[in-house]
Amino acid sequence: MLESALSLFSKANPDLSNSQLIEKLHEAREEVVTDLYNEELIGIGQTGLHSTSRRYDLIQAEFWYDVEPDWDADAARSVDREYVRIRVIDPYKYPQFSSRRGRGRPGVRDKLFETLDYLSAHKIIDVNSATHKEIHREILNYFQIKNPNEFNVIERLEISTIRKAITAYRNR
Repeated sequence: MLESALSLFSKANPDLSNSQLIEKLHEAREEVVTDLYNEELIGIGQTGLHSTSRRYDLIQAEFWYDVEPDWDADAARSVDREYVRIRVIDPYKYPQFSSRRGRGRPGVRDKLFETLDYLSAHKIIDVNSATHKEIHREILNYFQIKNPNEFNVIERLEISTIRKAITAYRNR
């Protein structure tokens, strides 16, 4: 979509007015943000908000849910996060970027999602209507019984990490 919109700006297309071209560009930009949220495209960028790090990190898809990017500055800001020098990558052309993970504990969210899938599938608790505290208790019970080797890791997680995983699970 973006390539077709940019091709409209070529001199070979004199039929469209400037306002029509700008409207097509806005549509293409909205499509890019939607594709980033749906993980059809991948965004990488440097963490902003007073960070001195120059490392490029994978931008999680949830970040794009309610973000208005600043296209001129190659930046995007949410309530608690900002990325600068953002680059958009096609994961099919460059699969090495899609396998990189963002910051955080590797695999914890995946483990929590698997647990929540199990709890929902076996009707132990309704993940969509139960409170975070009830779900947290069931997650700990699950790991204590089914996977005692990882119980200590899950037990030591901050409650905010578990709450974020539950919210992300509900919103997917």
